[in-house]
Amino acid sequence: MQQPSDDRQADGDAERPDFGSLDDPADVVRRGRSRDQIYTTVLQLREPATVAEIADRAGPGPDATREYLRWFADMGLVRQTGTNPAEYVLNRSFLVWRRANRLREEYREPELVRRLQAVIEEIDDYREQYETETPVDIVIADAAQRRGEPVTDIWDDIALWETAIERRDVLNLALQMRRSGDEFGHGTGGDIPPRDDILAGR
Repeated sequence: MQQPSDDRQADGDAERPDFGSLDDPADVVRRGRSRDQIYTTVLQLREPATVAEIADRAGPGPDATREYLRWFADMGLVRQTGTNPAEYVLNRSFLVWRRANRLREEYREPELVRRLQAVIEEIDDYREQYETETPVDIVIADAAQRRGEPVTDIWDDIALWETAIERRDVLNLALQMRRSGDEFGHGTGGDIPPRDDILAGR
């Protein structure tokens, strides 16, 4: 058999890799699972919660939960609202930015404008139907009686209206980011405008 050339032969003096120093695959999987469990729990936070409360809901122990919460806080996913004890709450602005940035990357300006126009028309339709500017002003029982509809139908409309408002805000921000060429929205201060006149470029 032909011997490999000298430059292809292993160096007998080379240090062998220390495979024993590598992480146990089971530990890697376990850490990934813990992160996902805490992440899923964080996405459901509507009120500030302590590390212990989040750990109790998520499953991993307090120490692992605390470390991941600090990491999530550095990312901007959560905000720390208390120190003694430490409390965390979901940073919804981060989620809005993330969704807007994905839309900015996925669609060109004409498509963003088309989608924004459609959702604004949907919101305007709800405003006309309920003769109010926002869904929070609706009195469920009164609206059901006036429209002759079940209360559950009114609840469904409110949920759809609120979802449309969220879509409008995300699309507004995505369009501003696209126009400014800034993925962080710095061209507009990073804020989501409460108005619908972004379509006019004002």
